[in-house]
Amino acid sequence: MYTPITIDDFKTFFARDFPYGTTTKEVIDVDITKALSTAGINFNEGLWSSQESFNQAYLYLAAHFLVESIRMSSSGLNSQYAGNVTYKAVGAVTETYVMPIRIQRNPFLAGLFTTRYGALYVGLLAPRLVGHVMTVRGATTP
Repeated sequence: MYTPITIDDFKTFFARDFPYGTTTKEVIDVDITKALSTAGINFNEGLWSSQESFNQAYLYLAAHFLVESIRMSSSGLNSQYAGNVTYKAVGAVTETYVMPIRIQRNPFLAGLFTTRYGALYVGLLAPRLVGHVMTVRGATTP
């Protein structure tokens, strides 16, 4: 239905966000390809009404998966997932994050809050996940 996102689309949209290059110290095309593929598996294109909204949402989701992939590759065998932290304290300084309950209870949506890109994607996605309810008066025939 929509034109697929390319590596060049990703690099253009996130021109200032990532250090692109050809070494493993930079984001390489294969990293972007993997992120775009993972985003595609987790993306419902039927929720978007235009190419523009599709592109923006897909790119934010892909960026989320790119960041998570780079974090995992940097950790290697030591990679661990601590869950979504909602409270941190160091001495007298505390930090608390609160997500709506419906997002906290959804493992996929809650996991997107590990990056700003994922949180931006949820911000675009959340209104599209709320269904419209309408009642209709009726009766059955005995």
